[in-house]
Amino acid sequence: MKRLRQLDGLRFIMFCVILLSHFEFLWNYPYGAFYRRFLYNSTMGVDYFFLLSGFGIYYSSRDQVKMRTGGISFAIRKIRKVYPLYVVSLLLSYPYAVMLMRTYRTDWLYPIVTNLILLLLALTLLQELSGMMVLSHAINGVGWFLSTLFLSYMLCPWFRRITERHSGSRRKTVGLWGGVILLILLITVITERLDGTVVMPGLVLDDLSYGSPYVRCWYLLLGMTVAELYFELTADEKVWYRHMAAAAVLIAVLWFFIRGSLSMLPFVLRRAVDLILVSFLLLSVSLDQDRISSVLSGNRLQRLGKDSMYFYLLHFPVRNYVDFLFTEKGIYFGGITGIIEAAVITAASLLVSLLVKKCFDQRNIYKRGF
Repeated sequence: MKRLRQLDGLRFIMFCVILLSHFEFLWNYPYGAFYRRFLYNSTMGVDYFFLLSGFGIYYSSRDQVKMRTGGISFAIRKIRKVYPLYVVSLLLSYPYAVMLMRTYRTDWLYPIVTNLILLLLALTLLQELSGMMVLSHAINGVGWFLSTLFLSYMLCPWFRRITERHSGSRRKTVGLWGGVILLILLITVITERLDGTVVMPGLVLDDLSYGSPYVRCWYLLLGMTVAELYFELTADEKVWYRHMAAAAVLIAVLWFFIRGSLSMLPFVLRRAVDLILVSFLLLSVSLDQDRISSVLSGNRLQRLGKDSMYFYLLHFPVRNYVDFLFTEKGIYFGGITGIIEAAVITAASLLVSLLVKKCFDQRNIYKRGF
């Protein structure tokens, strides 16, 4: 099966969308209102990563009679290669988590022990089962993604069978795609109402509707239906749909900039647009044989796209330490301080990621995993 290089290039661009949304310190500057309204939007990037995971699994396994392993074994095999990087990201984040908790305490023992327990929980990749940000976003705030992905992978053999039952007929596949979107929206509405529910004093369900595997696992099934549509359309002699990528990219860029200004719209309606648009973007770019594909398939974007998981898992601890230095040391250059801090975080994240990757490559860690 040929590699769809353009999807790797798009993966790095979507990482940049996520990175941009983690510059919350920009709120404190004169241009903070502009940033929050037009640039603070990671939804499309996160959605793309989950759909791409489902797309890639189905794309690479479609010709197999069946998946050779069960759900748990499949999840372990899929996550094994990236797990060492995940461990490194947690270890880098641990000192900051201790320092942050120490600001609310008079002793060091409690922050050290508490965060050590949270670190051990995060190592299991089961923290997102809780639906509570105090556990799911502990230590490394973006580690929830890998936990949710790991838990969602366990359902992939079942998702693949569902997709296969609807294959061979474009109408059935489109019907499954629409049905999955409706299911995601329904579960999102239910979990959103559960968010804010107090479980115990100090423990609140507040991460069900966005990050939890109870919602996100279905994104992998949605990605698989998009992959099946890709196979059905490429088998068609018509080629008009292979030039839709430019329109999809234009609409996606427009939606990225205006989504934050449409808070008056119902949450479920915005999520519906997100799902439809990211599905359309993934499908059209995978089919594209024109200029969009050639740009995204460039060697530089390819390398950056393949290393996106390094950037994703390591940028957040870097962001925390840099922001700590700017805040605690009172580094100030006037109104452009926020922009300088964002540039330092971006450059430092790339540098740290490249150094860790080089170390992994020298020891062949990424290929072997744990």
